[in-house]
Amino acid sequence: MAPFDPGDPDFLADPYPTFAALRARRPVHEHPLLGIPVAVSHAACSEVLRGRDLGRIWVDAQPAAEFPAFNLLHRNSLLEREGPPHDRLRRLVAGAFNRGHTARLEPRVRALADRLVGELVERVRVDGSADLMAGVAAVLPVEVIADLLDVPEPERSALRGWSNTIVTMYEPDPGRVRRAEAERAAAEFVEALRGLAAHRRRHPRATTSSRTCSTPSWIPRDRLRVRESAPTSWSAPLLCCSWPATRPRST
Repeated sequence: MAPFDPGDPDFLADPYPTFAALRARRPVHEHPLLGIPVAVSHAACSEVLRGRDLGRIWVDAQPAAEFPAFNLLHRNSLLEREGPPHDRLRRLVAGAFNRGHTARLEPRVRALADRLVGELVERVRVDGSADLMAGVAAVLPVEVIADLLDVPEPERSALRGWSNTIVTMYEPDPGRVRRAEAERAAAEFVEALRGLAAHRRRHPRATTSSRTCSTPSWIPRDRLRVRESAPTSWSAPLLCCSWPATRPRST
């Protein structure tokens, strides 16, 4: 018997009691429906993520012809490569996100956090309650990432929607309709990144996106030219990394 049904709406709405019950029994459980073991404790998850004998090698979503943009976003992703390709991508990102650049964002991040919390407090005062996840936790990381990438409007406002739609492909069985929606969102995101990269090359500024648009020749060639495909390698993980800990339970 599977420890939980990943397609059960009640489980998806609030999986935490199930995880707590599983954790009380043992940290890792076989899951026949998923076909893989499931780690449910912090220590077990940390060991899996840090284990040198485990890794991630990307396999294209199938049929690949139906998911060109989604596969492109992940195929050369820092999170989906191991060994020398991962090391090269990591060096590129590390150079862009140096301490001085991120430190310059601190006043903006503090001001944004103060504003979001202030708006939350005001809603509590007026309505008696407010949604911390929707009002603060889901907004703050996406806005910070948009600042890191120097994303303008209207793309900035679209980031969270793209992220929430793309990551439905990570679920065990998102279904045909949601898979098609994820591909459309991925295609829109890729097109936005192409435009941003082209604009930053024409008008360079002291931003993360400008610093990483001049891409080394070791980036594997795919459907896009080298200099167009590289930003997707590090921008997609940045966009989607804001999702797992902050996506509201009801979505």
